[in-house]
Amino acid sequence: MNHPFKIKICGVTSADDARMVAASPADAIGLNFYAPSKRFVDLPTAQSIVTALSEAESALVTVGVFVNSDIESILALSGTLGLHTVQLHGDESPDFLSELIHEAEKREMMLDFIRAIRTPPSSDQAAVKQEEIEAEINRWVNAGVGAILIDAAVAGDFGGTGKQVNWAGFAELHSPVPKILAGGLTPENVRSAIQTALPFAVDVASGVETEPGQKNQAKTTLFTQTAFDLLAGN
Repeated sequence: MNHPFKIKICGVTSADDARMVAASPADAIGLNFYAPSKRFVDLPTAQSIVTALSEAESALVTVGVFVNSDIESILALSGTLGLHTVQLHGDESPDFLSELIHEAEKREMMLDFIRAIRTPPSSDQAAVKQEEIEAEINRWVNAGVGAILIDAAVAGDFGGTGKQVNWAGFAELHSPVPKILAGGLTPENVRSAIQTALPFAVDVASGVETEPGQKNQAKTTLFTQTAFDLLAGN
């Protein structure tokens, strides 16, 4: 990845929250462009966030989260906002990613690509098939993905559910690209999560919020500092 990160605060919906995240040990934010999401941001809002980060001379990696968008929409938004990374979080296929990468390269866009893989939550251990998840990871790696994000699957939802994945199972997953742990992370459990799952990076949304889309400074500071202390040397 051209823009690797260790701690991503996802679902940022305001310039004020973006500035707050920039002042923490986090090194990435996620902007959610899925309209049905409680954390959706429209283009003007996203522009205000990117402008605020630029004015603050922030080095935060900006990640656009897309769910079942078309290639033109993804690349247009990425170009307009100067995003660093595209995260596919819907029902896209590896072939779609290959086409997306090809089109981005034609336009000389230096984008990284992350694929979110939704696995059964930790409460449903019997449903987790390690070899099936690894096979899916390999399909995405062959399509050109730069990192894999593992999130908990909840029927009818595309993330931000607060459900945890199986941390021990995550640690055992073989992946040729970095693995990002998401799903149900909080300031209270992130230490255990990192020590058990051994992720390259962590991703949090609901765990550092006062309400959906509104980040809580105390929770964000505690989460990011704890994660930074554990991940900085990796």
